[in-house]
Amino acid sequence: MSYFNNNMKIIREKFPNVSLMLQELQANKETSESFSIESGEFDAAWMDAVDGAIGDIKLIFVYGFSQGIGLSDIIEKYPDRLIIVYEPDESSFLHAVHQYDLSPVLEWPKIIWFSLGEDQLNMLFYNICTYMDGELAFVALRQYLNDSFDSLKEVKSKFLEYQFTFESNRLTMNFFGEDWVRNPLNQLHVTLNQPSVIDLNLPYRGATAVIVASGPSLNGDIEWLKKMKDHALIISAGSNIQALLNYGLTPHLTTILDGSPINEKVFSVPGALEPPLLFSLSAYYGISDMKKENMIYAVFQNDLVSRYMLDLDASYPYFYSTPTVSGTAIQAAISLGAKRIVFMGQDLSIQNGQFYASGVKHADQNELESQVQNARFKVKNVFGEENDTTPAFKLMKDSLESVISVFSEVEFLNATRGGARIEGAKWMDPERVYEMIKEESIPQDAVLKVVRELSEKSKNTQAEKVGVLEDRITLLTEELLIVKETLFDMKRKIGKIRELARTKPKKAWDALVNIELAWRDIVNRPWFEAVFLTLNPKSIHDFDRLLPSASLEQDIIKKVDLIHEHLGSLVSLMSDEIPRVMEMIEESMNRIKNETNKLPQ
Repeated sequence: MSYFNNNMKIIREKFPNVSLMLQELQANKETSESFSIESGEFDAAWMDAVDGAIGDIKLIFVYGFSQGIGLSDIIEKYPDRLIIVYEPDESSFLHAVHQYDLSPVLEWPKIIWFSLGEDQLNMLFYNICTYMDGELAFVALRQYLNDSFDSLKEVKSKFLEYQFTFESNRLTMNFFGEDWVRNPLNQLHVTLNQPSVIDLNLPYRGATAVIVASGPSLNGDIEWLKKMKDHALIISAGSNIQALLNYGLTPHLTTILDGSPINEKVFSVPGALEPPLLFSLSAYYGISDMKKENMIYAVFQNDLVSRYMLDLDASYPYFYSTPTVSGTAIQAAISLGAKRIVFMGQDLSIQNGQFYASGVKHADQNELESQVQNARFKVKNVFGEENDTTPAFKLMKDSLESVISVFSEVEFLNATRGGARIEGAKWMDPERVYEMIKEESIPQDAVLKVVRELSEKSKNTQAEKVGVLEDRITLLTEELLIVKETLFDMKRKIGKIRELARTKPKKAWDALVNIELAWRDIVNRPWFEAVFLTLNPKSIHDFDRLLPSASLEQDIIKKVDLIHEHLGSLVSLMSDEIPRVMEMIEESMNRIKNETNKLPQ
């Protein structure tokens, strides 16, 4: 009896990235003739080793799936843990999907990710690093421990290297925390008269969208892109607008993601501000200041400031945040109704010593040359060969593949000639793409017309929006003043507590209780994450990781030393930040008032 259809139904719904891989294998009839069969008997010795590796760790990486028997044992022993699965043998897994009922394992809700084969390994690493909070337990099925121990060690080594790069990028994000508060606050007024992506309502349902990045392959295929313009929505991703204008091509829509002032250089090119613009509220505010109209805004799921200030709840259709603006462009295309998305200029690697397409001028030339010379990684390209690439490109590729895996109902094609292979996006040269879409029709003002109509409609709700924003800003201002006094008092008590611990332990315990209550009052305020976590994600996460051990410490002197060192420095940091936050809030309120004064009375 074949279980294929039922297994595939579950895989399509839960793990679309695996579904696409299996469909490709099935089409090529790539089934394995040799594969290991798991024993049906409980392996007590292996499970003892698994127990030792997992302990209290909440996130488990399982190397191997086979027929799901060993994984079932892990699930039964640890039903409360989150599990990520990697099966290196694609064809063996395809055989299992045909021959066994895998539904009890595949349907387990705490398997949060499944990657199949080496091509999906970095996608897996990206998801682990994105959702990982604390340690990761690394375990392998018995047969992989016996037969593929070297491969298993190599995968673990690759993950540790990937994690280092990811954390380096996260530290960079922490450095720009102030921009992530200022940008949303300075763009709240834009929400009064410009539409959100949720207002679009799929105006070009079923259309093809071409998302154009700045890779060097664009130089050779720009003429094909020009031919596609009347037949597909052309969406420019970030700095690519410079390259398109250099070739005399104006896209239907531009998108930006970057929160830094570098965007001023990108959009200083004549004509760069003419197309409609889709931007996240956390992107650099100077561009919306320059453009002023014909814009669409989006809110990212990790934009805590906008979520709080606009009073948005968990049901709001947030955009996924990615390290590449192409991820934003994908979601923009889907919001417009696209059912087929084509990538061009999405090299994600270096070709012929080039980093960017012609016309991209915002980057420092010396820095680009250094990146080209120091590109020590390799990536498989669409022709099966290898291109040089960088850690930043690798991270972009992985995040892009992660976004693609979410939208299984959309067809993704990669028409980037010679560029990196993108998992989930089938390679198709631009000539064939053009032949496929040449009967479709998209007018030049397709997006502009929609944005202008929605802007007119948004005027009906402006008064209500102004009320929400002013109430939020007033409340936040009042509460920050209260918290400022609380932090001052905490700082004073923390300064005295080390001496108390050594001379009057009872008073030290009482003081600790008061400090803990004051801290709890601050962190439980609904805007705490929007302000302080956004400004200092690393400092607060570091303290959160320390908190359990500090709470369990029974030696009053050791306990107080921990609180004095870690909470004391965090309280000082937050106290210093409040005046800057107040200035940003005042600027936001002034912008809202200026916009309100322009509204019809």
